Amino acid sequence: MLSHALIDDDRKGVILKDKETNLLHLVYKHRLLTTKQICMLVGATKGSSLYHSLTRRLRKFVKYNLLVRHEYDLGVKGVRFYYYRLGPKGYSVLVNIGLIPYSESGDLEILRKVSYIRNLDHYLGTQEVVINTLCSTDRTSIESYHPQEHLLFSDEFSETALVIPDWILKDENTFVYLELDTGTEGLPVIKDKVERYRGWANMNPEQQHFVVFVSLDDSFQSKKKYGDKVRRIGNMKRSSMNIFNEDPELENLEIFFLPLRTASTSINKMLSNTVPFNKEERVLEVEVGMRLFSELNSDFPYHLSEIPLDEVYFENTNERHIVEKVYQVQNESGTLIETIGMIHLHEGHLLSLERLDASYHLINEQKMKRRIDRLIAVYENQEELESDVLGEEYSNLLLGDNSSWEENLFTLPVFYKQVSPYRLEVTTYE
Repeated sequence: MLSHALIDDDRKGVILKDKETNLLHLVYKHRLLTTKQICMLVGATKGSSLYHSLTRRLRKFVKYNLLVRHEYDLGVKGVRFYYYRLGPKGYSVLVNIGLIPYSESGDLEILRKVSYIRNLDHYLGTQEVVINTLCSTDRTSIESYHPQEHLLFSDEFSETALVIPDWILKDENTFVYLELDTGTEGLPVIKDKVERYRGWANMNPEQQHFVVFVSLDDSFQSKKKYGDKVRRIGNMKRSSMNIFNEDPELENLEIFFLPLRTASTSINKMLSNTVPFNKEERVLEVEVGMRLFSELNSDFPYHLSEIPLDEVYFENTNERHIVEKVYQVQNESGTLIETIGMIHLHEGHLLSLERLDASYHLINEQKMKRRIDRLIAVYENQEELESDVLGEEYSNLLLGDNSSWEENLFTLPVFYKQVSPYRLEVTTYE
């Protein structure tokens, strides 16, 4: 279906079909996109015929002012990439065919200003998270918003937004607010944002809210080297702790701190409401983990038997401070070795960290009916385990994941221990 045709003075031009106008609309919605990001959105794999066709089309769009192209110099001679914004003719096309409304308030001027955005890495990094998320799911119900399209006002009379995220993703009644972190904001600023989102969640109890602080890392190609940011993630998590202990009724807000390279996987789980696990799911995950590394693994030289939680904790203990399961560990001759508590963790999840921290300190302070000697934290898979940052060193803590235990049932189960608040090493149960 023909949507629009542009003709220059030489009677040459470009005919825009629906897929081309839709591409222009994508650039309009995202404000700025790199060549790679555009290719991801339309499913053009690098090196494919579609990729070569698309890049030729982009050059033609630039020629006719449908798009404006900018160069990003990576600081190495000859190494660069391009990024694009909507051009004046592209804007006119979208208005003429009704994809966007005409505005007298200066849409074109806003689009021009986008070309000179001060923190380019921050904006393009945000789009990297958004596009990685949208392109790694087949869900068609996800909506994507620039923050100016969905301002978070404290009430209908307020002229100032309570908090302005970097981007918003929405699926039905679930909202994900993205905060792209480049390491320039102080920790008090991060904590203040968390508090503002808490206020927003309390004002909108019928909605489920996820706030995701994504740290820009070297998975994003840029002139600056961002590294793996583990210390930054750990410090942000620690500075934001106790929000849920202070507000135990807060059940519609979840806070995550993630590196860019793993963020999209977790965000898609948030949008489908499959994370975080509820209490029953955490218990089941821990039970599965226990069976995998002990009962089903013939190389594990110990026997675990469950101890009821009411024999371990006092009746008035805060539920969020209680681990999922407690077991006594015996060797092959039946001698009691120790008592372990098992707790489930999600990568980057602030409430998971608060629960671990509270459980650990409760055990150390011996405010329990029965002593727990060691904690085992269980993750869903190895990537989550290795990417998570606890930010504090916990003695007598082992970490493991169900996927690895399931894949290695015929070898001694592998655990991890902390050698610093930010680094793990492989160990065995001993």
